[in-house]
Amino acid sequence: MFWAAVGVGMLINTVGGMVGGGPSRASMQRTHEQSMRSLRATLQDTSKLITSRQQPQVQSRFSFDFEPPPFPQKNFDNLQQMQQGHAAQRQAQTDAMKQQLAQMKDKFFAENHYETGEGPDGKPQVLTGQDGRPQVAKGPETPQQKLIREEFEGGKRQQLAETQDNQKDAFLHKEKQDVQKFLAQNQNNLTNPQIQAELTRMMLDTQKRAFGLQQQHEDERWKVDLPPSEEIAAVVEADLADLHQMESEQAAKEEQSPDMLALMQHEQDVAVLLGEQKQVAQIQKQEENFLMNPRKVLTAETPPVDLGEVLPSYLSNSLYNMGIYTV
Repeated sequence: MFWAAVGVGMLINTVGGMVGGGPSRASMQRTHEQSMRSLRATLQDTSKLITSRQQPQVQSRFSFDFEPPPFPQKNFDNLQQMQQGHAAQRQAQTDAMKQQLAQMKDKFFAENHYETGEGPDGKPQVLTGQDGRPQVAKGPETPQQKLIREEFEGGKRQQLAETQDNQKDAFLHKEKQDVQKFLAQNQNNLTNPQIQAELTRMMLDTQKRAFGLQQQHEDERWKVDLPPSEEIAAVVEADLADLHQMESEQAAKEEQSPDMLALMQHEQDVAVLLGEQKQVAQIQKQEENFLMNPRKVLTAETPPVDLGEVLPSYLSNSLYNMGIYTV
C-alpha cells in the first residue's frame, strides 16, 4: 500500500491548516509529493553511502557489493502529474465552496444581525446564549455590527486552532508512546518478519487515524464561524460530503495506478536489499569491535540500537518522523 512508504510524520504534519478563512485540501497533495521526494532522496542517499563504502578511507577486511535498482523516474513523473491534476480539481471545488459560503453569509447578514452588548472589559461584543451560539435578531447588519461579528468569528477560529493543536499533540504523544512500548518489548527481535509486519500494521493504523483527525479538523474549520442557519449548515454538510467522495476516489485511483504500483515495488526491492546489507553491516561491526578489544566488548553495556540498522527503510523513516530513533 502507498501509506507504507509515506511515513507517519508526514501524514501527521498535514493535520492542521490555516486558522483564518476556509480550509484547503492542498496539504494532502503536498503530503503525497513530499513523501515521494523523501523516498527518492533516501534512495539517492543510500547510493551515495554505498559508493563511499566502496571507497573507504580506512582499510577494512569487509566490503559491500550492493547497488540499488534504478529509480523509476517515468512512473514518478506520471504519478506526480496525476496528483497535481487531482489537487487542481480539489482546489477548484473548495474555491467554489468558499464563494458559495460567502454569498450565503452575505445574504444572511443582509436580513439578520447578531445582537451585541457591552462585555466585561467594557467593549462591545456579540451576545451568545447558554449554548454559546450568537443571538440573532432581524434586520440588516450595520458596519459596526459587522466589525464586532468578525472579531467574534476570529476569536472562535483562534479557540478552535488551539483546541486542535492540543488534540494533535495528544494524538502524537499517545501514538509515540504505544510504538515505543512495542519496540521495547521486542527490541531483541526486530529483525523478525512477523514483528516487522506487526509494526507495519501499527504504523498504518496510526496513519489512518491521523488522516481521520485531519479530516475532522478541516471540517470543523469550515463550520466554526457559520451563522446559526439550518439551511446554510445543510449546504455545507452536502458540499463536504461531495469533497470527501472526490478525495476517496482520487486516493483510490492513485493507489491503484500502475505508476504507484511500480514505485512501491521499487521501494520494496530496495527495502529487501537494504535489510540484507544492514544485517551484514551489523555483524561486521560486531566482529570488528570484538577484534579490537574483545574483553571490553564482553563487559560493556548494550548500547542503544539505531532503528535504521535493524528495520526496513520505510519503517525506520516513519519512526524517525515520529522522533523515535533508537531502542
